[in-house]
Amino acid sequence: PRTTMKTICTPFVLIIGCIPLVQSQFCEPVGSSWQSLAQAIERSFGFAILCPFEIRGDDCPPQPLPVHNADLYMLCEPSFDGSDPFTGCLIDCPGTHFKIGAFESLTLDGFTLQGSTASAIDVQPFGSFVAYHTNFVNNVNDAGNGGAIDAGAQSSVRVMFSNFQNNAALNGGAIYHQGPAIIRGSTFFDNEATNGGGGAVFSGAMTTTNLVRNVFGGNRAAYFGPAIFDGSGAVTTSGDNSGCSNIISSGLECNGITSLANGNNRCNGFPVDCIAPTGSPSATTTSPSQSPSDRPSLRPTNHPTATPTSAPSAEPSTHPSRLPSGIPSRSPTEVPSRSPTNLPTVTPTAFPTERPSSTPTASPGPSPAPSLEASDTPTQAPSVSPSSQPSRTPTQSISPTRFPTLEPTTLLPTIKASSNPTTDPSRNPSQQPTVIPSIVPSREPTLKTLFPTISPSEASNQSQRKTKKDKKRLRKRV
Repeated sequence: PRTTMKTICTPFVLIIGCIPLVQSQFCEPVGSSWQSLAQAIERSFGFAILCPFEIRGDDCPPQPLPVHNADLYMLCEPSFDGSDPFTGCLIDCPGTHFKIGAFESLTLDGFTLQGSTASAIDVQPFGSFVAYHTNFVNNVNDAGNGGAIDAGAQSSVRVMFSNFQNNAALNGGAIYHQGPAIIRGSTFFDNEATNGGGGAVFSGAMTTTNLVRNVFGGNRAAYFGPAIFDGSGAVTTSGDNSGCSNIISSGLECNGITSLANGNNRCNGFPVDCIAPTGSPSATTTSPSQSPSDRPSLRPTNHPTATPTSAPSAEPSTHPSRLPSGIPSRSPTEVPSRSPTNLPTVTPTAFPTERPSSTPTASPGPSPAPSLEASDTPTQAPSVSPSSQPSRTPTQSISPTRFPTLEPTTLLPTIKASSNPTTDPSRNPSQQPTVIPSIVPSREPTLKTLFPTISPSEASNQSQRKTKKDKKRLRKRV
C-alpha cells in the first residue's frame, strides 16, 4: 500500500482555508515485468487494484495473457503526481495483449494499450470485454480485423469513456465486433480500415450497437464506412454523437453511420459536427493556464482540471474527477466510485451493503436486541433480554438463582449427591424426594413420595419405642 498527501483549498478559503488531503492507495505493485502482472492477477481473486506500471521492450510476453476468470476486473490506481492519470498502467508490446476465452469476462479501468500487431484485445466467441477510461493507441492488425478490439460471434463489448487513436486493421480500424456492443462517451481519431470498411467501428451482421455521445474525427476506410459501418442495420444512437473529416479512399465523406443498400453506400450523418485535430497532438503542458478562456468549450475535455472551476459546466465531463469535492453533491452519481473509502462515514447508511466489511466495527457494548441466531462464541457479559432459543451449552453460574425453577432442569436425577448439602430447608418443598435426606427436615411434607427413603425417619423411631413400652406394661398386668 502507498500513501500520498496533498493539500487542496476550497472556494471558501476565508472560512475553511486549505485542507490536507490524505489519499491511501491500496494497490498491488507490478513493476515492469509481464510475469509479475500475471501473478498479481492470480492473487486478486477476480478484482485487482494495480499500482501504475509500464511494460515494454524486452519485458513484453511472447504470448498474450489468457483470461480464465468468469469475471476479472483490473483497476489501475491513479497517481497524484501531476502526470496524465490515464496513462498510469501502460502496456506497449507487439502481438496480442489479452485473449478472452468463451464465457470469460475482462474489465480494464485506467489502462493504456499500444503497439499491438495482432489486436490488443482478442475476444473469443461468447466472451465479454469492458473498457473504462482506457486508451488504445497505435494498435494494428494487418492480417485481420479490429486493430484495438477484435470480438468474435456472440461476444459482448462495452466501451465507456475511452480513447481510440491511430489504430488500423483490414476492417474495423479500432473495433470489429460480431456481437452486441455499447460505446459511450468515447473518442475515435485517425483510425483506418485498410482493405474494407469501418474506419473506426465495424458492426457485423446479426449484431446490435448502441452509440451514446461519441466523437468520430479523421477516420478513413478503403471502400465504405469511414466512421461506422453497419452490417446488420441495428446500429442505434442516443445523445449527441458527432463526426468530422471521415472519408473513404475515393474522397467521399461520411460523418456518421454507413450501410449498404442495393450495393451502394448510404450515409446517415450525425447532426453535430466536430473539429478534427490538425495533426498529432501537442506535448502535454505541465500546468493549466493561469486564467480561464473568455467562453467555455462546447464539449467537455477528456481530462479534468486539477481544481474545480468557479461555476459548473452545463453538461457533465466525459471522465469523473479524481479528487473528491469539498462539498458533497446533492444527488448521487450514476455510477459508484471505483474504490471504497478508507474511513467509515459519520452516519450509517440507510440500507446495509451487499457484502460485509473486511474488518468489523468495534462496538462499545452489547446490541440492544439479541441476535436471531446463536453465535459460535458466547459473549462475556449476558444480554439485556433473554434469547428466544436456549443456548447449545449451559453457562456455569457462579452463584445460585434467587428463585427456584418451575420445572426440573434435568430429565434424570443426579447420580451423585452434592458434596455440600444445604443447611437450611428450602422455602418450597420439592415435588419428588431426594436420594439422600436433608440434615434439617423441611417445613412441609412432600406432596407425593414415589420412592421410600433409604434411612428411617425420626418419627418412625419414636413409634417403635412407644410400642415396646406398651408391651412391657401389658406383661406386668398379666
